[in-house]
Amino acid sequence: TLTVVAGYGTNVANKTLTITAGVTGVSLNKNSTIIVIGTEETLEATVEPANAGNKAVTWSCSKEDVATVDENGKVTGISPGTATITVTTVDGKQTATCNVTVTEPKTVPSGGTVTIEETPVTITVDPGETGSITVTQDKPLPLVEVNSDKVNITIPQGTVVSGSNTIQLPEVIDSPSIEVHEAQAVDLVIKVGSDSETITFTKPVRLVLKGQAAKSAGFIDERDNFKVIAKLESLKGLISDADADDVDTALSNAKVGEGAVTSGNDLIIWTKHFTEFIAYTPKRVDECFIATAAFGSKFEPAVILLRAFRDTFLLTNAPGTAFVNFYYQNSPPIANYIANSGLGAGGGRRDHSRAQGDLRFDHLPGLLPHSGPLVLRPAGRVLRPRRPVPCRGALYRRVEPDDCGARGGRRRDRADRVTLPDARGDALKDRAVMGA
Repeated sequence: TLTVVAGYGTNVANKTLTITAGVTGVSLNKNSTIIVIGTEETLEATVEPANAGNKAVTWSCSKEDVATVDENGKVTGISPGTATITVTTVDGKQTATCNVTVTEPKTVPSGGTVTIEETPVTITVDPGETGSITVTQDKPLPLVEVNSDKVNITIPQGTVVSGSNTIQLPEVIDSPSIEVHEAQAVDLVIKVGSDSETITFTKPVRLVLKGQAAKSAGFIDERDNFKVIAKLESLKGLISDADADDVDTALSNAKVGEGAVTSGNDLIIWTKHFTEFIAYTPKRVDECFIATAAFGSKFEPAVILLRAFRDTFLLTNAPGTAFVNFYYQNSPPIANYIANSGLGAGGGRRDHSRAQGDLRFDHLPGLLPHSGPLVLRPAGRVLRPRRPVPCRGALYRRVEPDDCGARGGRRRDRADRVTLPDARGDALKDRAVMGA
């Protein structure tokens, strides 16, 4: 807004003007969606820029016998098929589209089967029920969506199936068929496909494991080995059935057959074969990768002391825990470089200016309750912060001149205590935190 003032003395007038911009673009909250006959979904349009003067839009559908759309973007499924919804801005005629697939609803009878022909379908599997779908191998399928209380599966339109004409629908089982050594806890096991045949697809199939976004993913291969499914950076944002071709490219570039990505609270697995899929909590990593590479062994006193520092100081607060998680995710490549470049144990010049095994931290904002440099020393030596000096009764408290005597003075009459494991890692010993 702009206020224009004109006049002199008491004879003054003002006018507030609102300056707006022309429309430069429009986008939709989805580029594809699946709705069942008779159900509705409202699409949301965002006009750019935010200060556009005229944000009015119109809506249209390419096949009104398949779906309709009203002036508010509400789409209604009419009959099985696909259609394109287009939103157009009144100012500038900018457009955006969403591909809509309208499916026929199906419910699997207990232990029964649904035959897939040419009509896209949404199959509902009730909790505790099992069933199957019958397909024709080597023939492109219509879109097939399977919904259950724990997992949703979408086979993209045009996918060709090989291996079997019968595909068992997803079943939640109590435990995996083999032991998962990588798991601290197994959270969800989904069995889908066939017990005797390997079922493969020409396009990546989407499995949505509900509420498992924070978990890791894996599967049991044809040799009964557990394989981890990586969460790939290249899959970020690729979460709908319309993304199958881009997902196929991302998996090929990564040279893997499966990949995982999170969407809200859900864990999405993209795969080109059916088997036993697992969401699990991985075992806690207890490695200081970079320090181990630098010192040559995780049993070195300095490395043991670092792990104690992690457990005592970092993992006891949210910023420190976030730092540890970031470290575990990003440090292995750095550690490999150190280990292979001669910079590790014996490869570099030791600093004799401080005791062997000393570890100095000069800047750890937000991770420790004090802001001064910290030196960690193995058993038999002191653990000392350099500045600011802790005063009597105030662990890690910033020193003011009035608290500890004259400015620049030292206080050594009391040492606040902290407990860390000694360098051998066997017993817990007290270490002193003292002023420098």
